[in-house]
Amino acid sequence: MTASSEHSERNKIMLNNGKQVSDESEVDKEDELIAELQKKKMLKRIADSKATQINTQIKAQKKKNAELDKEIEEIRKTIQDKLDLNEKMSKRAKELKGMIVEKKQSVKQNYSRGPMSPKQSDSEKAEL
Repeated sequence: MTASSEHSERNKIMLNNGKQVSDESEVDKEDELIAELQKKKMLKRIADSKATQINTQIKAQKKKNAELDKEIEEIRKTIQDKLDLNEKMSKRAKELKGMIVEKKQSVKQNYSRGPMSPKQSDSEKAEL
């Protein structure tokens, strides 16, 4: 017997659910179905693996996004604090400017009176 005849003979006597298969076309169909099933199982494993990988990447990205959101919130808070401080400093600068203007006017008034004469009383000197 040659190898091809042995193969053909083997196919003819294969068992299918306990029944002897004699038709070679049925054996070929069964082989095709088995191959297709194995291919589908392999594709399912690949798809499951890819899905797991993608889910892992999504979780990592969500974690990074949460960290970035936290940093953004800290930066916003810092900016708001600086804006508040800037506003306070601006108000204080206006107050100081007003005080300086008042002081200048006071000094101008004092000089416009002229130099203090020895005749002025001690109370007038204290006022100046």
